[in-house]
Amino acid sequence: MISREWATQIAVENLKLHARDCGYLTVGKVVSIDEISGARPCVYIVSNERIEDCWIIYFDRSHFVGLCWSTIMLISHTTGAEMYFGSANDEGLSIQFLGTGNTV
Repeated sequence: MISREWATQIAVENLKLHARDCGYLTVGKVVSIDEISGARPCVYIVSNERIEDCWIIYFDRSHFVGLCWSTIMLISHTTGAEMYFGSANDEGLSIQFLGTGNTV
């Protein structure tokens, strides 16, 4: 089982592979799907993994002004493999994380 902290480190390393397009991103929040209330990511994973079996890494985009989507990475709980990187398809929606009062 990949821990939240380990998933964070994997995301930091994998982000280097996307540096050309997304070198400005930093890891913001690492959550599981059950920690998100309201709008949840709507992504297509091409594997047997389900979003419920992944850590969801939200990247910090606080330096952007305006309406845009969340950029996320999905890391498998079991293998640590990157299952998805891209838009959460949540443009204009506020995402609330349970128990924290924090939003992105």
